[in-house]
Amino acid sequence: MDVKMACEKCGAEPEKNEEKSNENWSVYGLTCSCGGRVRFVFEE
Repeated sequence: MDVKMACEKCGAEPEKNEEKSNENWSVYGLTCSCGGRVRFVFEE
């Protein structure tokens, strides 16, 4: 099963927030540039 993050409106993957991320954690925004919300997508 693959898990990815994508916008529920346009399907775009969010960009990593380099300012808040570090070597242990990757931080992503919860809103897309199109105005949609970023969600986890589970694919089999």
